[in-house]
Amino acid sequence: HGARVLTSANVRALTVKEGRVERVQVSTAAGPVDLRTKHIVWTTPAAALLRLLEHPVAPLPDAPIAHRIVHLLLDRAPDTGPLYWLWCYGGGNDIVRIANPGAYCPAAIQDEGHPFCVELHVPDATIGDADVAASAQAQLRRIGVLAPSTRVKASAVAPAGRQFFIPTLKNCAVLAQQSETIRSASLDNLTMSSQDIAQGVFYLADILRASQSRLE
Repeated sequence: HGARVLTSANVRALTVKEGRVERVQVSTAAGPVDLRTKHIVWTTPAAALLRLLEHPVAPLPDAPIAHRIVHLLLDRAPDTGPLYWLWCYGGGNDIVRIANPGAYCPAAIQDEGHPFCVELHVPDATIGDADVAASAQAQLRRIGVLAPSTRVKASAVAPAGRQFFIPTLKNCAVLAQQSETIRSASLDNLTMSSQDIAQGVFYLADILRASQSRLE
């Protein structure tokens, strides 16, 4: 279809003239690329676009909370019902999100066991990985995701370099203002196809539904 894909690339600058983005400057591993634009579909967060449009972007007021990702190998399936992953908002535990790959990809389950993943906040950023893994297992048993007899065959803890924002009320208000700033710029050849949490556009399915009519 005549598409061109640039990999290992970053958008470095936009040239805006008379309410349109005329050019996009991109850096790639092979060198800089200058693109004349007919239309842009922007799919990444609004803050990155605002910086390119030379609008000041302050850090979000509520910074991420320290957290880790614990990977477990279980001797039997966890109890997540039909769900592959879910957020946890229950009180009394530190769990943020759990994921059960075998629920959507049976091939993920091997003779070695059932892979499982849990993200959780840590009250102290200096806490050791072994303590984090033990805490995650205890909390999963307490909420019934792991049965008392389920054996953890192996575990590993990864630092969670969170890039995703924490959807607090303060953060959501700032993100809504960022989206409004872009809309008020009235760029004729720009279509936003990304999160707009103030409009209830959060997950990928929401983004696609919200974008479909504009893209068509």
